[in-house]
Amino acid sequence: MSAVVDVFVSAALADAAVSRELADTLTASGISCFASASDRSSADALTALESGRAVVLILSAAANAAPDVVRELERAAARGIPIISLAIEDVSPSPSIAYFTATAPPIPAWSGDRQRALQVLAEAAQRALNE
Repeated sequence: MSAVVDVFVSAALADAAVSRELADTLTASGISCFASASDRSSADALTALESGRAVVLILSAAANAAPDVVRELERAAARGIPIISLAIEDVSPSPSIAYFTATAPPIPAWSGDRQRALQVLAEAAQRALNE
């Protein structure tokens, strides 16, 4: 797979399963993506982050503690691309993450219908890509 994508999915390694689930949902919606919590090379991750037109953050306690997640959000913000958050746990973003995500509340996916939350996120990503 090419590392040139529409959406870069930023997630802690502990959230790799959710990252893959989200990537499958985005791909099924016609959105190419790269899941950072995968086992792909760091060179591929950097290419995907630099080419992506939006970033989706998987917000969790693990993401709050992951320095790589903050670095990925910093790069996205520096490029001026949209950052969309999907909260998979009932946690507030750390101050470092909130700095980059405070303008839009996260899409809640920790209770209820996770598939519906993933679909809402895919729709938000599509809107961001079309703007």
